[in-house]
Amino acid sequence: MLSELLSKKTGDDQNTTSSSSEPSTTKYPYTTSVVADGRRKFHTTYENGVEMVEEFDLQTNQLLLRKRRTVSILGEGTWTIEIGGEVKSFNPIHDLIAPSTVNPIFMRKDTSTLFQWRVRNCFYEPNVYKVNIDHEKQEIVISTTNKKYYKRFSIPDMKESPKTKLNDESLSFKLENNTLIIS
Repeated sequence: MLSELLSKKTGDDQNTTSSSSEPSTTKYPYTTSVVADGRRKFHTTYENGVEMVEEFDLQTNQLLLRKRRTVSILGEGTWTIEIGGEVKSFNPIHDLIAPSTVNPIFMRKDTSTLFQWRVRNCFYEPNVYKVNIDHEKQEIVISTTNKKYYKRFSIPDMKESPKTKLNDESLSFKLENNTLIIS
C-alpha cells in the first residue's frame, strides 16, 4: 500500500490528509502523508487503534524509520522503533545527564533485498567481532573476544513464518567506518 503511494507522482508535495466529521465513516487503515525535512512521512492508524509511522527518503525512496504504537489499558502506549532510529538531542537546560557518544548504537536498517542491522561506534579490529546464530532460540548473537560487547536479537518478521529458519550461510558481517554491518 505504501509503495503504491510512493510511486505516485503528484504535482505538489503538500500534506494529503482527509478529514471526516463522523468516525464511523472512516475507512481503515487510515493513512495520512506529509513531506517534511526531505522525508515523506506516512502515519497509518488501524481499526484496532495500532498506529504506525514510516519515513522514506525523498531522493532514494529508502525506508529510514518505522515505529509502532499499540493502545494500552491506560491509553496510548509508547512507540516501538522497528527500523532506523530517532534523532536524540541533548538539552542542557532540562537534561542533567547525557548518554556517552562513544557507546555502541544498535539499529535496524533494512535494504530492499536484505534484513540489515548496524552497530555504530565499534572501535575494535574486525577479527575481534563474532557474529553467530543461536539455532535453538532463532536469534543472532554479536559478541567480542575481549568481552566488551554482547548483543542478542531476533527477527520479528521471520517469527511470523515458523517455516523460515535462520541460516548460517546467509549471515554475513563486515566492519566499515567503525560500523559493524550485519546482513
